[in-house]
Amino acid sequence: MSEKLLLKLDNVTVEPLDAQRIKNISIEIENGIRIAVVGASNSGKTTLLRTIAGFYPLNKGKLLIHEEEFRQDMRESISFMGDVDSVLYQ
Repeated sequence: MSEKLLLKLDNVTVEPLDAQRIKNISIEIENGIRIAVVGASNSGKTTLLRTIAGFYPLNKGKLLIHEEEFRQDMRESISFMGDVDSVLYQ
């Protein structure tokens, strides 16, 4: 693995009761890289981001941050803001 690896999802499946499920997702993101998560409505974008932020437990696979397997205490260093328009303009 590269020392520059910021985030890795390895064959992750998440099946939350209150959101779209994601199955068998694998992603590697290096430090300094910007990404956009795009897709159709109800395709699992928010579920993916909430999973990375630690809000949903993994049913399968691994989530690594800086090459360490995710632990709940890592949530303190992760930020997530969803649905900005509905929050700012209601």
